[in-house]
Amino acid sequence: MTRVAILIDGGFFLKRLPGLGVNFPKKVIQDAVDNFGTIPKHPNNQKFIDKQNTIITEIIDALSLVLPYRKQEKSREIAAFHIKEILTKDGTQQDIRIAELHAAQVSEQIRRLVNNHLYRLNKIACVPNYTSLLYRCFFYDGRPFEGTTRKPVTRNDYDFRKTPEYQMRKALFDEIRRTPNFALRLGETSRDGESFWQLLPSTHKALLKGEKSIDDLTDDDFKTTLRQRAVDLRIGLDIATITLKRQANTLILVTGDSDFVPAAKLARREGCQVILDPLHQSVKPELFEHIDKLNSGFQRGNSQGGGANPDYAFDLEQEVQNDD
Repeated sequence: MTRVAILIDGGFFLKRLPGLGVNFPKKVIQDAVDNFGTIPKHPNNQKFIDKQNTIITEIIDALSLVLPYRKQEKSREIAAFHIKEILTKDGTQQDIRIAELHAAQVSEQIRRLVNNHLYRLNKIACVPNYTSLLYRCFFYDGRPFEGTTRKPVTRNDYDFRKTPEYQMRKALFDEIRRTPNFALRLGETSRDGESFWQLLPSTHKALLKGEKSIDDLTDDDFKTTLRQRAVDLRIGLDIATITLKRQANTLILVTGDSDFVPAAKLARREGCQVILDPLHQSVKPELFEHIDKLNSGFQRGNSQGGGANPDYAFDLEQEVQNDD
């Protein structure tokens, strides 16, 4: 019987989502509000209520927050609650709700990716319930950094725990922990070098060309030097463990990194089928030659949409006839 383990490089997955047509909540909400103009906060005014409900419906449709295998009404109710809180609150509470909504959306895309891969594999396995093929889905990422520092120019206090990135990842990890047959693997996150900040490449070029001076620099000209540690190591160890313990015979790697070549090579030599999903990113030759198939769980430019559908979900399949 086919048993499938899906291993997702979380950092890679999150970076690729915008290129796959996923609209993140903050931009979608802001665009919708701008289209309707400023919303006067009068909760007892019927015009305000109607306007707010129209915006909420538009945002939910734009974010595609309803899962095909969840109760749709309940899903929309939860999304509507979050969006209403965002529209009627300010500051920290608004940021937290946006982060939670963002996390729910990313979590949905992960489940949709898994669902589509299993559906495709079941065209060969032919079991009554294709989700039964899944042994486990592993999601790898760095633990959110919890330190504090000062902004590089203004020297204002900066708490990483209050950033949208931290709040989104914390909410996303909670979602994954509550999902059956999903496992969360977290590495560490720390600064790279002595400083928390480094110049953006575009700012660095502008300084070299004389288009900007040191006095013109602002906090927005810098990015953090935080880097994930030991995430790749955990992926490699899990590939080896799953393979040698015969916990699954089909491995789907959602990544574009060539660091997993030794682990993928081991899996193939031990009889596992290795499928790569690079989310439509080009594949390095050294990784490509050690896989059996190249499949895509999302259609290019549109990871949203309906449930498992072979016409929508798998527009790319390539057999690879290489022997290690």
